[in-house]
Amino acid sequence: MDIRRYHSIRTDKDLYQFGLMIRKYNDFMEYLSITDDLFVHRLPFTDVNQSPMIYLDDYVTKNFRIIKAYSAETESCMKESALIDEIYCTLLLEKITTDKDTIHTMIHGKKACNKEELRICAVYNALMFISDLSNTITKESLYTLYNLVYAVPPVNWNCEEILAFINESPYEELTTAAILHYAVLYRKHNGILARLVHLWYLIQNGFLSAVCVPFSGRILEYEEEYHASYTLIESNYNVSLRIDSTPFVQFFHTSLYNQSYQPKSVIQRYTETDSHLFTNKERLLWDFVVSAYGTQSFTTKQLEKDYGNVAYATVRSFVLKFTELRLLKATQLSTKVLYRISK
Repeated sequence: MDIRRYHSIRTDKDLYQFGLMIRKYNDFMEYLSITDDLFVHRLPFTDVNQSPMIYLDDYVTKNFRIIKAYSAETESCMKESALIDEIYCTLLLEKITTDKDTIHTMIHGKKACNKEELRICAVYNALMFISDLSNTITKESLYTLYNLVYAVPPVNWNCEEILAFINESPYEELTTAAILHYAVLYRKHNGILARLVHLWYLIQNGFLSAVCVPFSGRILEYEEEYHASYTLIESNYNVSLRIDSTPFVQFFHTSLYNQSYQPKSVIQRYTETDSHLFTNKERLLWDFVVSAYGTQSFTTKQLEKDYGNVAYATVRSFVLKFTELRLLKATQLSTKVLYRISK
């Protein structure tokens, strides 16, 4: 195959629709063979035939400004509002219905009385486990996470492959996390475990802003594309006989990471603002708002009550200043003003 022909196939907009491509190009299998020999990365994960999964990084469109924004530093940790939203959304993605009031009562100590409540407790305990920075990703901690989610001994749990990839991945963290996500899904574990591993890896690598917005909530907004990227890989396998994770990684970069953090991340705007503009109390209030409310609206009275040990005048001054700096957005209602983190 000459280079012009290769380039023509490589730049086709339907490149990862293998079933279509093989009808459009009678030499598409030759293209795949050349690409496999020269450009793909063989991952430490294996398919059912013990062949390595592959990934083509050059194909994936990345926005490195977004990657930088996503990793902007914050002292926030996953608190109640973020926990409730994450539990609700990750269960919904698995077609498990519940409601946020039930989740609220469960995380405040109500004893589980049915299967739904046991699932809520399992996800809550797993989220608390991965949000603790002292729980690094090891073979033992991966087994602990599995047991928290399933409450049974691990089956088909590819800890060694996961650790090998974490240790040797040549890619930046967002790509590595997406590949880990797919690798866990491929072993037929449910999406809850896959999303937990994805989020855990980001947290462990300093992407603490990932917990400020419900991770599974963002995926839920693109649920159809999320599932389509996974099934596309299975469909392509029927042509190439290779498990190529590229469409799944492409989904996260184009549909999730970029959309979740555009325009310029509010976390990044905060870190770039002159720190001398903020009092210590205002910095503490900001950290609380990011972690406790996430994308939800709040009032000054609510913030005063939820935070505790703060004067109303301080809260009022805080929201006015941060609104002026475009870190908060104010919405005037008939009897009150709602504030929320700016997008």
